[in-house]
Amino acid sequence: EPLELPTIVAIAAGANHTLLLDVNGNVWAFGDNQYGQLGQGDTGIDYSKQLITVNAPAYQATASRYTPSRVIKGVSASSTPYLENVLSIAAAGNHSMAVLSNGTVWGWGSNSNGQLGVVATGNVMVPMAMNNYVGGTTGQMKNVVAVSTNVDHTLIQAVVPAEKVKEDYDYTMTVYATGRNDFGQVGVGMTRTYICPECGKVYVTGDSQVHSTGGSD
Repeated sequence: EPLELPTIVAIAAGANHTLLLDVNGNVWAFGDNQYGQLGQGDTGIDYSKQLITVNAPAYQATASRYTPSRVIKGVSASSTPYLENVLSIAAAGNHSMAVLSNGTVWGWGSNSNGQLGVVATGNVMVPMAMNNYVGGTTGQMKNVVAVSTNVDHTLIQAVVPAEKVKEDYDYTMTVYATGRNDFGQVGVGMTRTYICPECGKVYVTGDSQVHSTGGSD
């Protein structure tokens, strides 16, 4: 029988995989999984879910899932086995991204050029929170409102305090970047590849200065 999914509110497509965001805040994934971009905890195929009447065995990819599977929670604080409270999704190349309602951003799949913004190399097969490198320490990036990703780099929009006014703060939007930068796609005035979003901060609204706090050659 056809798989019945909850109401789908958003779709994102990578090179050979697709993400669906449902009305309950869960993410579903299908397609190529050889880099872990489906967020299933492995890079294998789920033979029980192949549509063999449509995809003849001779043409089946060795690491593909042909029907949607829910992305697992990874190291998130989800109360269920699955990633939840997702507000938006993005996919490109061989990786996937999700912004959660608590303002954190999570990624999984290929991290060959630091495009996930996590302190890990190679493939990340379960969702991991993007890092925020400040003052020599690493924690989760917070107050994220949007993420956009391409084949090997990612841009993150976040809300940050701009200045203290009396007992309160004014807030502004900041754009961060992480990943491959050989064509200057990270936008920091040089062609260094960045492995953490804070290292590739692009600009603060109203401030023409380009910021950079470090990177990886």
